[in-house]
Amino acid sequence: MPMRIWKTSLATTDLGETKKASLLFSAGGISVCRAVAKGLALYKQVLIASLFGATRLADSFFVATAIPEMLLGILGINTFRGVATSVFAHLDAKGEQENMQRLFSSLFNFILILTGVTASLAVVFAPAIISILAPGFSLADREIAAKIARIALPVLVFLGLANFVSSVLNAFHRFFVPALIQVVLNAVMVAFILVFHTRLGIYAVAWGFLFGHLASLVVQLPSLRRLRLGISTVFVPFDPLIRKSLLLALPLFVSMFAAQISNFSVKFLGSFLSGGKIAALSYSGFLISAVIVLAAEPFLIVLMPRFANQVALGKLDTMRDELAKSVKIFILLFFPLSVWLVLLSFPIVRLLFQRGVFTPEATTITSAVLAIFSLRLLPSVLSLLFVRVFLAIQKTVPVMWVNLFTSTVQILLNFILVDSLDVKGLAIANAAAALLQMLLFWRLVDSSIGFSRGKQFIPFFGKVILATSLLGMGVRFFLNFAGRISPLGTVTGSVLAVLGSLLLGLIIYSAASFVLKIKESREVARSLRSIMGVH
Repeated sequence: MPMRIWKTSLATTDLGETKKASLLFSAGGISVCRAVAKGLALYKQVLIASLFGATRLADSFFVATAIPEMLLGILGINTFRGVATSVFAHLDAKGEQENMQRLFSSLFNFILILTGVTASLAVVFAPAIISILAPGFSLADREIAAKIARIALPVLVFLGLANFVSSVLNAFHRFFVPALIQVVLNAVMVAFILVFHTRLGIYAVAWGFLFGHLASLVVQLPSLRRLRLGISTVFVPFDPLIRKSLLLALPLFVSMFAAQISNFSVKFLGSFLSGGKIAALSYSGFLISAVIVLAAEPFLIVLMPRFANQVALGKLDTMRDELAKSVKIFILLFFPLSVWLVLLSFPIVRLLFQRGVFTPEATTITSAVLAIFSLRLLPSVLSLLFVRVFLAIQKTVPVMWVNLFTSTVQILLNFILVDSLDVKGLAIANAAAALLQMLLFWRLVDSSIGFSRGKQFIPFFGKVILATSLLGMGVRFFLNFAGRISPLGTVTGSVLAVLGSLLLGLIIYSAASFVLKIKESREVARSLRSIMGVH
């Protein structure tokens, strides 16, 4: 018999007249949470870099803790994140209360069973998994990685359920708590590192990783109860809604699987490089993901259920207009930011990570990887936006084919470039695949809903490129000037370079946008004022 089920009274979320204001308010609230979370995450990365550097020990940690995420991708669990938001938003718009409860319970229990069984098997076979994933490691390094993996593998259950629950909450326009879970995760990890690192070493980070993800699930459960969505024993595998969700998720599962194979190839090849190269990729990847999480993800999270509601209500013209506007705003923001990160990669890494056992040589390697990764910033953000469009219109097969193709290209480039370019080759392969992915998604989305309307983006592109070129020249001149005052290899020089170039870049880019009459820049300014409550 099923346990108690709470019926939802939130059949139709009232967005009404406040929809535009709530979009900005929600994005602003998410931005605050993301900023705090990434601040803690950055401190966590700084602690790891200071204590363990870019060494084989750090490589072992990053390889072992990547396994739960890889397994989520291979199992297809992460595919339910976007699918759940889309499906539950559609059901919410139509007021199908009973179906929402049944679907929630069935999917929750499905994820719990699948991840629980997989995590148990993975704990048993952890040494074999590490040997396959990182064959270039020595026997001692593989043993350390296997021990870390056994601590971290239950995260598979917690992360799978936490991601699913947060996606459901987002469908009901509950954004704050899902955004808060990263604060909880990183706070727990930082606490474990500070308290236990002298006694447990690298294993303190692993235990923090485990308990942080457990806390990120637990903190969301009260929000489910407030929505009257109950965790029960209901599991109806052949329910039409389950079949619909699985059919939507299947193409995403295939694409996720391909992406995980691509990630596996990076770890596999990185294990044959000198110690610390996997860590350099991880530190650089963290910085790029931090920018995406802070600057783009708040809007992406809010736009997903918004697009789904518009599709459910037949407001496709509204969705096209909002998509075109979002694309322009993202280009306006992230293209110059990419250029700035390329130019400032060395002082940023020097300032953040070079302390303790993180050596100047590690700074040189990591900053080179960061400069290359910066080139994928805009393509990655636009691809994330386009995937949400496909989820909103419930067409996931194009996502599968694009990800299959680009993952294959990245794997081939990994093997081709790593011999001659070492870790830079892996970074270049990643950036090239991201650019290709974005171009393919753009073409497919445009052919599906026609958002770009011919050549409307060409003049806009030209203005942004010109404004960014002026920014780049100004920042480059400032870096040469600042280097004469204090070398970039020093802390003072790095601080001067980062802060000074950021301020100068903002002034130059804002002035150029005003002179070139890029109207989207005024919309960004208005949005920021609205988020901060300034009128």
